Amino acid sequence: WLPRVFMFVVSCLFFFFFASYFYLIYQFSTFEGTITIVIDTTWFEPGSDSEEDQEAAERMLQFTFGLYANPIFMGNWPQVVIDRIAERSELEGFSSSRLPAFTDEEIVYIKGTYDYLALNHYSTLMVNATADAPIGDPSYDNDISVLAWRQPEWPSGSADWFAVVPWGMRRLLVWLKKTYGDVEIIITENGLSDNTGIMEDDHRVSYYQGYLSACLDA
Repeated sequence: WLPRVFMFVVSCLFFFFFASYFYLIYQFSTFEGTITIVIDTTWFEPGSDSEEDQEAAERMLQFTFGLYANPIFMGNWPQVVIDRIAERSELEGFSSSRLPAFTDEEIVYIKGTYDYLALNHYSTLMVNATADAPIGDPSYDNDISVLAWRQPEWPSGSADWFAVVPWGMRRLLVWLKKTYGDVEIIITENGLSDNTGIMEDDHRVSYYQGYLSACLDA
């Protein structure tokens, strides 16, 4: 059932990409509006200076952010996603990759169907490379094969996964610039969750100061 779930997710992406194209052509050409995709992403920081961890962090970004952004901004799935899924699909006994390939016509339809990039960002995780998962039931996590974790000294929000790491915002924005060029970016979500119930929430003020400063530094 896992391959079917993956195919369902990819099919949804295909539907979204083509819906964006036709909406852009038939609606916004008339009303002169703007269109984009909103992508939520964590920043993934290499757990060490090793080449393996550097590649693991980049792979995690491409399997999370790039999976959605690359077809629209660059015209195809990220190359590392194409290669990893094709390699594991063959070892799993599939006659073709579990990741459907875009046709040349589809690439032309999808690429460029945006006016700006909308970004949701809250937190950061460290990433280390791991040995490739054994060949068995296909899964998204097995395709990536990384270990993601957080530094225990990072301040937290109310959720266990939420760590306050302002420099992650700066590094994410720099990576977006390097990867996608001079695309206009609008940050559509960012903030601090808590359950303190207090009005004088200096910790939230500090959070916004840190993240806004990180945006300026980028």
